[in-house]
Amino acid sequence: MTSFISLLLIMLPLKPADFPANMVWMGQGLEPVATIKVKKGHVIGRTSILITPYEFIRLKSAVEGSDDLCTWAVDEAVKSCLSSMKEATDRATNRENNDAELIKAYETRLKTTEKSLIKLERHNKIMLYVASGLALVASSTTALLIWGK
Repeated sequence: MTSFISLLLIMLPLKPADFPANMVWMGQGLEPVATIKVKKGHVIGRTSILITPYEFIRLKSAVEGSDDLCTWAVDEAVKSCLSSMKEATDRATNRENNDAELIKAYETRLKTTEKSLIKLERHNKIMLYVASGLALVASSTTALLIWGK
């Protein structure tokens, strides 16, 4: 008789049988998550998250079918952390390559700018001598015109 009662207790569902279909059973001792069904054009007076009926059924099945919701949540959190860590590692390792390419590009740009600067300085020096010469010729011509009369 006791084995029959034990078997009966094991076979009993973990959630109440009269639980509404639009609520998600979170487990013993936790408040169930209540949901509302909305139709197109319905206005909700607060910020909410909308999921399709298919997504709701998947979510409800995953949560209610889970033996240990905490283990599932921790596993999902660990997966998310590992994914983020992998992305950060990839970004950090690729950054070295990108930085090396960027440094080479800046070095090339610097060399080009320095060559252009040297050429412009030489051009400025030539223009300085030409302007000085023209100023000397103009002042000499002016002086000769003034004193020559």
